[in-house]
Amino acid sequence: MRKNFGPKPMCYPMPVYIIGTYNADTVTDRAHQIRCYESLRDMNIEICERYGILRSPNGDAWENVRNDARFDWELLTRDYHHDGDDEGGQFLNALVWYELFTGKSCLDSTYLPTYTIDGAQVTLDANRAKVLAEAAHKAVY
Repeated sequence: MRKNFGPKPMCYPMPVYIIGTYNADTVTDRAHQIRCYESLRDMNIEICERYGILRSPNGDAWENVRNDARFDWELLTRDYHHDGDDEGGQFLNALVWYELFTGKSCLDSTYLPTYTIDGAQVTLDANRAKVLAEAAHKAVY
């Protein structure tokens, strides 16, 4: 008798640490964020290796942005902006998936997403898009 165990995942996205970590003065606690990122990354690697699942390193791309002096990573990690359209967070995740599933580099892309913010059309800044593409590429390769 054949038994259906349901769909099997092809890819497991790395969770991104989204809970705010602040000190008593409501300043971001970067050391705590690093520990959380490393714990999530290690868990993600272990799960993917154990079950033979392709690992999607979205969290690594976010960490790459946080470590890039050209980008104000606080914009991407504020509680109300995490993965926010207006700062390029969704674009960053899309770049990781693009590279992961096509095998093509996103570094040569000239695409700049346009978002609607308070009724106005806003296009992501080309310099910011370049930093995000480099962060995504570094995470995948």
